[in-house]
Amino acid sequence: MPQQRLQLNGLWVLAAMLLLLHFAIWKDFGSALSRSLMLAHLGLFFIWQPLWRRDQRIALQAGILFVLFTSGFIYWMSWAILCSWIVLLIGLVAGQVLENATERRAYLITLVFLVSELLIRGTTELFQVSNLSSSVYQLFKYGLIILPFIIIAFTWQYKRDSHIRPIDFFRALTVSLIAAMLAVGSLLNMYHSGSQYPEALLESLLVLSIFLFTLSWLSSPVIGFSGLAQLWERSLMNIGTPFETWLGELAELADQEKMPDSFVSAAMQKMVEIPWIEGVLWNLDKDEELYGKKTRYRMDLSTGTFIVSLYTRRPIGPTLLMHCKLLVQLVYHFHTAKSREIELMQRTHLQAIYETGARVTHDIKNLLQSLQTITAVIESDESLNKENASQGQLLLKKQLPYITQRLQLALDKLRDPEDVTIEHMSLEGWWGKLQSRINAKNISFQEHITSNPIIPFDLFDSTIENLLENTNFKGQLDNHLNVMISLMTTDTNVKLSVCDSGKKISDHIVEKLFNQPMDSKSGLGIGLYQAAKQAQLNGFRLKLIHNEQGRVCFQLSNEKNNDESLKPGQYSLFSGD
Repeated sequence: MPQQRLQLNGLWVLAAMLLLLHFAIWKDFGSALSRSLMLAHLGLFFIWQPLWRRDQRIALQAGILFVLFTSGFIYWMSWAILCSWIVLLIGLVAGQVLENATERRAYLITLVFLVSELLIRGTTELFQVSNLSSSVYQLFKYGLIILPFIIIAFTWQYKRDSHIRPIDFFRALTVSLIAAMLAVGSLLNMYHSGSQYPEALLESLLVLSIFLFTLSWLSSPVIGFSGLAQLWERSLMNIGTPFETWLGELAELADQEKMPDSFVSAAMQKMVEIPWIEGVLWNLDKDEELYGKKTRYRMDLSTGTFIVSLYTRRPIGPTLLMHCKLLVQLVYHFHTAKSREIELMQRTHLQAIYETGARVTHDIKNLLQSLQTITAVIESDESLNKENASQGQLLLKKQLPYITQRLQLALDKLRDPEDVTIEHMSLEGWWGKLQSRINAKNISFQEHITSNPIIPFDLFDSTIENLLENTNFKGQLDNHLNVMISLMTTDTNVKLSVCDSGKKISDHIVEKLFNQPMDSKSGLGIGLYQAAKQAQLNGFRLKLIHNEQGRVCFQLSNEKNNDESLKPGQYSLFSGD
């Protein structure tokens, strides 16, 4: 609870700090009372400061420095030290990166307060400016007291986060230098023109505001001219080595080196060629490799699991540090991209093996079902006379060559799934063999053949077996199920259809049919998904063309638009209807 109350009262601390600073400056500066107020001001500053957490434990060395700094500041307190201190406060306030609108308004008022104290009180006393009127003096003496109370008013709608606010040191330095330049420029203008200090201050403010407005206007992309911004960004990117050149070299290395580790090795060798880098130590997954040589100046950079240590000729400043981080992050992202590329290739290869294995497994399951059917017929024929037993021998004569052929194809797929020769045969030959080996009472055939094209018979066999397997499952639930296998051909098109008189397929299955494997008690899903993929690879399309109660039709066709196939009334599908 105390920590939460301290976070909520962050602006209270800032307002109290400003009030103590104001009274220490305007109430007999240099006296014992003024020094006491300044000591309290410094205490509140170390509570408010944005450099470390207020609840963070101060180390012994930092505590000693704090005591020495406070004692020296109070003992040698003068207008010169005070002006320097106010300039430092201006930089700390202006450099904070703020997201909350209330907080931004409060800190803007703080900047107005500090700049006014610097220009009206600190500068005039330091340089003994005596031409400041008493009315202006009294206005700022009592008027500035109102600003901390306005900041206090913002505390009712402000809640500070517990994390440390980042400091933009470039902006802090810029604003501090602008404030100091405004004070010095006003004095120079006053002595040069012989005018009063308020007039010189207003003239300096006007000139500085015009300069800053022009600079920001030229840097804004709204006007269509971004030359200054481009020069600034290019100066940041091209420190040490041109950024565009380095990016182009990495792109070339990415094309030349296929493996991630070899790419990183080549990139590290390129990085050693940068003039201010003497050596690079690359560490990835506990494997280290040194390029170049080590020096006394080392800088460690890490991105994810990628750790790089740079050895330079001289200490590196903040700008070069940012540049080094960009270079290392580029190498890491290229390395990650190549690793993902290899992983994607492996997954694609495994997916191809999986799909081939799943298709072969389904083929073997269909063949096993055919063998079980033949075995059941032979076992039933053992108790019959010789005339009926000859039916089992005839069935064996028809089915065994077909099963042998299909098993051989399945074995070839398992041996080399990526190099399987697609075997073809004439459509009429395949159709005749299909009719001869299917000898079920509830299955009838219908044909309208005007041409005899060459077809991939493995595709046609697999599709027919999957569709008949589904109808067999329906037949276990419906003893009166009729199945019609029809074949229609033209000069360019082939249409193979399998229709049954069973129940319609539910809508949630139809949505996923042919698109993904799915678990289903009816057997629809895996086999049809594989058959649809195989048909697509061979230039065909497997589709559900009718899904009604008593009429469910699937069609395999090489025609792109086969929505009008098997029009109602074109064929009599079921002789019993």
